[in-house]
Amino acid sequence: MATEKKKPERGGPVQRDVLHLLFRYHAVLKIGKVYDFHNQIVQDQIKQLYSALREILEREGEVVLRARLNAIYANGVRVKFDYSSYHVYKFLWADFQAKEIAAISFSPELSEDELQRFLRILLRKNLPSKGAYEKIMEDIDAESIDHILVEKIAPVELNVSREKSAVRMYFSGIYLLKDVFEKQKDDYTLNHSINVCILAIALGRRLGLTREELIDLGISAFLHDLGKLDIPKEILEKPSELTDEERAVVETHVQHGAEKLVDLKSVRHLPLRAVQVALEHHLKADMSGYPRYVRKKTTNLFSQIVKIVDYFDAITTKRVYRPRTLTREEALNEMREKSGEEFSSILLRAFVSMIGAYPVGSLVALDSGEIGVVFEANPHPAFHLRPRIKIIADSSGQMVDGDVVDLADIDAETGKFKRTIIKCLDPEKYGIRVADYFLARAS
Repeated sequence: MATEKKKPERGGPVQRDVLHLLFRYHAVLKIGKVYDFHNQIVQDQIKQLYSALREILEREGEVVLRARLNAIYANGVRVKFDYSSYHVYKFLWADFQAKEIAAISFSPELSEDELQRFLRILLRKNLPSKGAYEKIMEDIDAESIDHILVEKIAPVELNVSREKSAVRMYFSGIYLLKDVFEKQKDDYTLNHSINVCILAIALGRRLGLTREELIDLGISAFLHDLGKLDIPKEILEKPSELTDEERAVVETHVQHGAEKLVDLKSVRHLPLRAVQVALEHHLKADMSGYPRYVRKKTTNLFSQIVKIVDYFDAITTKRVYRPRTLTREEALNEMREKSGEEFSSILLRAFVSMIGAYPVGSLVALDSGEIGVVFEANPHPAFHLRPRIKIIADSSGQMVDGDVVDLADIDAETGKFKRTIIKCLDPEKYGIRVADYFLARAS
């Protein structure tokens, strides 16, 4: 009796196989730009690519390559690139963007001949810089390619409409908080809310959330402490330890915040999860904390994200009742000790990795003489010291509204990195509110 061959479990292609596939795809695109399509070198590379595809197709049933949020995914699993493979990531990401492609899906019925015809389309020299996707789809239909599906990048105008709605939400929340807290001469909750919003979005990007999810997360994070508007200033600003009664008053801000958000009928597109975050952001991973739940066994993902970034910003920010603030390293060490108990261990690892040497929002000096704000952590471990930077001052010290640059970019002539961080700067010393640059970019 023949032994039945065990079918591999699904759950994402093996990382090594995916990297091999992407190396082969990269090689075809690179070499195909230099040699004629029918050149033996190109044809050999296509055969190796088809072989790599078949290996994963037979195990997974399909292969979907997707470029999203500065990362490449294979069958829903983020591909991890290191220093030696980073050039492959950069090339493929740029190629997806240039061709207006969000994803390419290969079906198990794919033949080598069909792959050949598809690649010939991608390598055509006359692809327009605008409307590339439409031209590719026109050629795919003409070639009767049935087992390769190509998905277009979402239209910018749809995202802009949604983002403008989100921006209105941010600023309506800012003005609401500012109006009240200016009367109380206290900007802490406003600044804290902006910081939590920035860090939450950065962590959401790290986790691979979609643009829509990031917008909802940002709104939820910004409004998480809305209930503190109802807490007396003398309690919020008390320089000594709170009494049990005062602490009980502070803890009511989660219910007040949730109630206020439910009542915000004048604000459209308010995500339901904003209400949950306002209510749950002081609940711990083991479900202790407040408010108390009887049957619920876990909080939603957004609440868990805001829990982490809210705690981090709170213990690293100056307050009248806190003798000293913790450094970034001290804060992360303290949070690691509470992993699994206070924080989701998985999310905390992602946050610690994201913070790295230069947290989002850090003010830094570059060897180019420029000054910038850390806008986004580099998703690749080999480049954790090379985040994306928003330039805010040129080499002469003149304040500018500069571009967001990638410190991993290499100068083609010298073969060296274009820019490198020299040191971190104190924003207060320079009179700079780094949060303003994030808000300005959104408007």
